[in-house]
Amino acid sequence: MAGELSAGDTHLSLDGSAVQPFALGSVEGHLTLQGPSPAQLTDLTGINLPELPPYRVSGYLSYADDLLTLDGLDGSFGDSDVAGDVRLRLGEPPQLWATLVSRQLEADDLLPMLGVSPDTGPGETASAEQQRWDAEEESRQMLFPDRPWDLEALRGTDIVLDYQAANVQAEHVPFTDLALALELEGGVMSVEPLQVGLGGGQVSASWVMDARQEALEGSLQLAIDQVNLQALLDEAGLPEVARDTLGVIGGRGDFHYHGRSLHEVMAGLDGELELAMAQGWLDIIAAELLPLNVANALLAALTGEEQVQLECSYVQLVAERGVVDLAQFFMATEIAHFTGAGAINLETEQLDMAFEGHNRDLTLFTGNSPVQLLGPLREPEVNVITRELLARGALSVLGAIVALPLAILPWVDLGGGEQVGMGCEQALREFER
Repeated sequence: MAGELSAGDTHLSLDGSAVQPFALGSVEGHLTLQGPSPAQLTDLTGINLPELPPYRVSGYLSYADDLLTLDGLDGSFGDSDVAGDVRLRLGEPPQLWATLVSRQLEADDLLPMLGVSPDTGPGETASAEQQRWDAEEESRQMLFPDRPWDLEALRGTDIVLDYQAANVQAEHVPFTDLALALELEGGVMSVEPLQVGLGGGQVSASWVMDARQEALEGSLQLAIDQVNLQALLDEAGLPEVARDTLGVIGGRGDFHYHGRSLHEVMAGLDGELELAMAQGWLDIIAAELLPLNVANALLAALTGEEQVQLECSYVQLVAERGVVDLAQFFMATEIAHFTGAGAINLETEQLDMAFEGHNRDLTLFTGNSPVQLLGPLREPEVNVITRELLARGALSVLGAIVALPLAILPWVDLGGGEQVGMGCEQALREFER
């Protein structure tokens, strides 16, 4: 038996045999399926399939007793390859089991599944709906889109997925590999573990999403270990800066969220994030986190230097109902120690923070004024705190320098050399004296 079926731009071909062909008791044979996105098969199959770029897959299909099996699956979606085995039991709800691997995964190919359109290439245009949302968000100067999520896909199909990608490619980000184990049952999804190789280190996460109600609820636990800043800068197209940078980043996070869009989730976010970095450059970090003109103004006002080498940095952020408090901020540099305090309102996307330098050597430290970072997250202003404002207690939120937590050392210490991870070890020794 051989046949083909087309629905719009989706095409299926099967070369095999059918037992009881009129009753479709069982079917088996070599299958090839291709189309613009698996999501277009949802209405046809009753299975909520993900939104992905154009795909083509083939394998050996067998169907009997409401169980469809695709063995030896091999194919591609977008610029990524995929192989593995898939089983699907038809019913209410449908149940899908898949073990999949990719030799190469282009990170942009996953963006449609997350509700984000990848950057369009030459001759490509985003959909009219996507262009409308992008224009509205840009006009409101929003970082966190308030586009409502369609959660129906999470409620309609039960899934067990084991996926590994040996080589992950992403623009400006040195990902190496990806592994995840996902279970979705009755609208509740858990991903544990989710592991991503990044900059020679690893990011691990445990993620839960509950889509049974109108608004999404969930939690995320995050661990970042020994991510090399040098690799990040090299991938970002700054090889000369990368050669002189030994920064190693680590951290821990624990978040709880609720909302119908990313904006609602951020506006009600609860949780805590700790980040630490051994060594690196203050000017590079500021330029990566802030618009370039803001970074330059902040550095000039706070340090009076174009480049400042870091020994150790630590930040603790605590979020409650979308208001993120800068609970602790400390940077040890070659010229001064810097502390900070303030808050970020994720609902209004506004921040109000103050930073202050504490001299280590009066002959080296030329900055002499605390500064305030104030305004929208997209483009805050840098204001120098005058003596008059200091007299009014403008920096009363800034406390004394506190000892760094010892727990941060394993996050940033690579071992194997005196120069790697020495920054935070040295800063801790100074506090012990």
